[in-house]
Amino acid sequence: MLLIIDKSLKNARTVSDMFYYMGILSHASTPERAISEISNRYRAVLILNPGKLTNADEFLKILRNYSLGTPIFAITDGDSTKTDNRTIHSLYNASFSANTYSSLLYSSILTYQKEHNLPLLGEYKLSGLDLSVSRDSTFFEDDFHLTKTESMILRYLIRCYPARAKTKNILKYAFRPEKMPEISNVRTHISIINKKFSTLFGTNIITSEAGSGYLISTPEVVFTGK
Repeated sequence: MLLIIDKSLKNARTVSDMFYYMGILSHASTPERAISEISNRYRAVLILNPGKLTNADEFLKILRNYSLGTPIFAITDGDSTKTDNRTIHSLYNASFSANTYSSLLYSSILTYQKEHNLPLLGEYKLSGLDLSVSRDSTFFEDDFHLTKTESMILRYLIRCYPARAKTKNILKYAFRPEKMPEISNVRTHISIINKKFSTLFGTNIITSEAGSGYLISTPEVVFTGK
């Protein structure tokens, strides 16, 4: 998952939509909301207009602590704005110009993560299931087809594992805010995903528990009854 932060939530959502179209789970936030939002489920943080941050050092320190060291990147306008007598760029793991294409931005983040042996943005793998954005979806190397929405739901469940995902959070992270459906629509999508897997592989891929939410079905889940 990618957390995108800007003083303007509208701007953050515009960038989030670009990553959504690439199949990457992302969430837009303001700096004020980001502190309660950040967690180790995020593979990267992208801050827009970093020169507008207040107390940038302390803010970045909190983000890194709460995310267990997730790399933080910035998109700047190329000016020489300074925070505590240092250039903005020195405060981040890497920085990019505002006119960088989203595809190049994504590949640059991946390059950084690979060079530093970090979990990769856009990689979604769990117990034989691979929904990484760089390849066709497979289950133990057998190809299968899902719609964009179904893929995003499964990707979110993979990032949540081994915790169960509540329906309200699936709505929040697997759907674009302006396209968010009713809760019943999530249940319908999950039912269709399970039907596809049952037809192809003889088993449901998602388990559910009333009041607790949804969970990817793995051998650990089956044998421990989680």
